Amino acid sequence: MRFSTIAGALLAGGIAQAYEIVLYSEAGWSGEEASFTFDGNHQLGFNAHSWEFFSPAGDGCCVRFCYNNSPVGYRCSGDSNYRSSSPIDEVATGCGDTLLDC
Repeated sequence: MRFSTIAGALLAGGIAQAYEIVLYSEAGWSGEEASFTFDGNHQLGFNAHSWEFFSPAGDGCCVRFCYNNSPVGYRCSGDSNYRSSSPIDEVATGCGDTLLDC
C-alpha cells in the first residue's frame, strides 16, 4: 500500500497527520524495503542506503535517521535521498512534541 492510499484512508477517518517513510537496502530506491506509517522507533533489520519520506507540508511530522544508536539525519518535511551519506539501521518517527531519539 502506497502513501496516497494510506493518506486518503487516514484523512477520511479524520486524522490530520499522515506520513510514510520508506527505506531501501540499496542506493537508488531498490533492494529490500521497509515502510512505516506510525509513530515510534523502528528497527529495519538491514542497513538502508536510500529513502523516501512522504509528509504533507506543515503536518508537524518528522523522522530521525539512526545508525548504531547514533543520529545521522533528520527531516520534518517530505524529501528523498537517492544515496544516503550514512547507512541507516533504525528510524524514529513522530508528530508534534514526540521525542525522536535513537
